[in-house]
Amino acid sequence: MCKQRIIDIIIPVYNDKYKIESTVQAALSQKLPKHWNLSIIIVDDGSDIPLSSGLNVFLNKRVQLHRIQTNSGRSHACNAGAACGEGDIILFLDSDCIFPTRSVVNQYIQEFEHGSDVICGSIFSSKFDFWSIYQNNVAKNRIENFNSGDHASMTTACLLVKRSLHNQIGGYNENFRHYGFEDRDYLLRLVTINSSISAPKNIYVEHNANLSLSSISQKMLESGQHTSKLMYKLHPKWYTNSSYSKVDAHNNNPLLLILVRASFLLPIIINFSDKLLYYQYIPYFIKNSLVKFVSGFSFLLGTYRSRKDK
Repeated sequence: MCKQRIIDIIIPVYNDKYKIESTVQAALSQKLPKHWNLSIIIVDDGSDIPLSSGLNVFLNKRVQLHRIQTNSGRSHACNAGAACGEGDIILFLDSDCIFPTRSVVNQYIQEFEHGSDVICGSIFSSKFDFWSIYQNNVAKNRIENFNSGDHASMTTACLLVKRSLHNQIGGYNENFRHYGFEDRDYLLRLVTINSSISAPKNIYVEHNANLSLSSISQKMLESGQHTSKLMYKLHPKWYTNSSYSKVDAHNNNPLLLILVRASFLLPIIINFSDKLLYYQYIPYFIKNSLVKFVSGFSFLLGTYRSRKDK
């Protein structure tokens, strides 16, 4: 008789009450092998309105809610959720990610039982608007980079990891309090200890995010200002070889510093471009180029602010 084993699904949430309900419902509907049990740990990372009232219907022996009183960032929320569990393996799942079928967790477990210590799922959108196509192309590029040897290229929005390895590397680095790089840092440290990492094409989640050029710009600004310096300090070789380094104001590139002086144009560009993205007759490559330009410009301004914060 097989010993019963546990998989902990950790879902960090911040001000995302309505999406979390669908995420939990999809998780509870998963069909697992007979020798596996499911535990869901929702971590309310200091949401302005506590999630407890809306989630009471889900709370039972398999679903628990842990609230952090003050918003502390995704890294702290993931670690807090992991500390509440006892499972052999941990599946970190963002609150806007939904299992599209009832067999996804079973696929993760099968991959784990075949020898993978870390399993990177992909995010996917079944819609046909620009942002859905853009996300799917980003996911495709991540897989290609992974298959080319960059095992830290994937997202941790739907990442399974052996608990012993999570503990061995000390979990997520909680110094990454703001948006950006906490996932890449986590994966790079797993790579460093020679973890067996896989990224099967058939394991993915539906990403239910409300994206816009302005929201992406804000994230890149935040990442450039608050987390880029830490990432460079911890992983200088990786950062220097990354595309982020090319638009980092700390490099003192004269052309970038000239662009910084035109920062007043960014809100105008975003407002104009956000509208263009919804015109179906504009070619995808032009829209994609606009997103890349705004992302890079925003990151540049964030790193410039970081220089001034010294």
